[in-house]
Amino acid sequence: MTIGNRLKELRIEKNYKKSDIASALKLPYTTYNNYETDTNDVNSEMLRVFAAYYGVTTDYLLGIDKTDMHNANSEALRDNETLLIDLFRDLNDEGQEIAINMLKGLINSGEYKKFSSIELVEEA
Repeated sequence: MTIGNRLKELRIEKNYKKSDIASALKLPYTTYNNYETDTNDVNSEMLRVFAAYYGVTTDYLLGIDKTDMHNANSEALRDNETLLIDLFRDLNDEGQEIAINMLKGLINSGEYKKFSSIELVEEA
């Protein structure tokens, strides 16, 4: 299976259109389409971008990792965590910053914090 095939497979699993991915990654539609159709080779920088975006390893995209590993972490994400990531990725930079601050506020309030030993501090 080629890198383009894996990109297409991952995109379809997420129910995204090519234009959704191109927009999210700030690529021209034709550039993303050329990656997915194997018209253009994916360079190492874009390989890392795609792996991070889809939450897979670069080895998975390259076909080196023969397991069907759709998560770069050893522990699979729960459905609500995957939903949160998908929603977060749909936000622009300002929206992402607001979402992060809202989550920090919920945790720092203590009312919704799962573990009492975790405290988030504002970055300088």
